[in-house]
Amino acid sequence: MRTRRVYILLLFFIGLFALNSQAQSDAPKATLTTSDSINTFLSQDLQNSPLADKMRSEIDQYLDKLQIIKTRKKADREFLKTVFFKTHRKFLKHYDASATFEEMMETGVYGCLTGTALYSIILSHFGYEHEIVELTSHVYLKVKLDQQIILLESTLPESGFLENVSEIARATEQYEDNSRKLNSVTAIAGIDEEKAEGAYKRSISLKQLSGLQYHNMAIYNIKEEFLETAFMNAKESIKLYPSKRTELLMEIVINKILQSKNLTKDLKSGILNTYVTQVRKKKLTQR
Repeated sequence: MRTRRVYILLLFFIGLFALNSQAQSDAPKATLTTSDSINTFLSQDLQNSPLADKMRSEIDQYLDKLQIIKTRKKADREFLKTVFFKTHRKFLKHYDASATFEEMMETGVYGCLTGTALYSIILSHFGYEHEIVELTSHVYLKVKLDQQIILLESTLPESGFLENVSEIARATEQYEDNSRKLNSVTAIAGIDEEKAEGAYKRSISLKQLSGLQYHNMAIYNIKEEFLETAFMNAKESIKLYPSKRTELLMEIVINKILQSKNLTKDLKSGILNTYVTQVRKKKLTQR
């Protein structure tokens, strides 16, 4: 009899453990908070600054206002349409492809990357499933509702909310055609065509999108011949988004540094040693 009671208790605890394990497996996976998402687009020095606190506070207050609007909207489509145009009026004032997230929040100057980042942060806050689409020279958003796909094009303040199937098809076809004609690294940095990755289309995360911000910053640093800064931004780009694109950019930066007549030998040597050390530690990849 005692053996039977022990056996029953054992079965009870096994069942309890199984239920607990199932509950843990069914629990939703942790997602980035709004604050964490914003931080991915800010340098470490800036993340704990009063300016960053102001940015986060402004976005939090805006999300609270949107939450009130959401309770009044019966359909997700109506709410998303309001979000698109209201966000554009409030934050996205003047287009500049090279704008950073910080510049967007401070001055309203934005590019397709930073505009897309802001919309993605908002969509994530409200739990909307969406896709960040990266092309060779452009990024945009697709939102997935139960019965519909909506495209958000941050660079078009008046017509960037696309919900018609044929309109979305025409827009995406145009984006892909433009990407085939332009490789941003080739065009801006002046490298050989055969080294370029070529036209492509892929889905990326918000973290990878932040890596592209540093990628773009490094490209414009090269144009302005700020090669030390270009190296630091290229390094951050690879850290956030290891890919052929970011690896190629690092190769360009290193070559520019070695060929520069304005940098001392000691400085070149120091940068090269840092690069080689990080390659060996596998913090950077080498093509």
